[in-house]
Amino acid sequence: MIALPLMILAIDNDDDRAFITQVYLEYRKLMYAVAMNVVRDPQIAEDMVAASITEMIEGVDILRKIKTSRIRSYIAAVVRNNSIDYVRKRDRQGKYAFIPDDEETINQIPAEGAVDDRLLQTVEIEILRKSVSMLPSRERILLQMKYVDDMDDKAIARTLNIGRDSVRAYLSRARRHLLKIIKEVDENG
Repeated sequence: MIALPLMILAIDNDDDRAFITQVYLEYRKLMYAVAMNVVRDPQIAEDMVAASITEMIEGVDILRKIKTSRIRSYIAAVVRNNSIDYVRKRDRQGKYAFIPDDEETINQIPAEGAVDDRLLQTVEIEILRKSVSMLPSRERILLQMKYVDDMDDKAIARTLNIGRDSVRAYLSRARRHLLKIIKEVDENG
């Protein structure tokens, strides 16, 4: 059983508590991974997740209005922003902050959305890499030939000494198996 943060259990409204609990359970690994990418410390990353959950509880009405397809990006942005704020505050203590004043340096700073997308992409690539490594070697080789080596079905059939129709069937099975593993890895880490 997964322990819920106390701030979720303290929500008075049953609907809000259920909604935030669902969001937390579905996205806790993403939140932790995004925080770790920024703060690089497990305990601080947990603190950043807790701070982000608190922020989401306070803005639960906003969170409910976000489209399902965008909620993952929104949650990652909240965690990322809280983590970056923490790092900036920590680094400012006892140091002078570097603020670029030339336009060229300022233009090299990536847009917030680009950083969010890159963080999400990094997390998703790691999940995919782990999932592919769990496939049987035949399925892994078949998917590599198709999507990494960019071979057509005819070339794959020739290489593996199987029929062209069999290639399509094997690829279909391999993709379904990979999708199942990805879901398990995403849920269980």
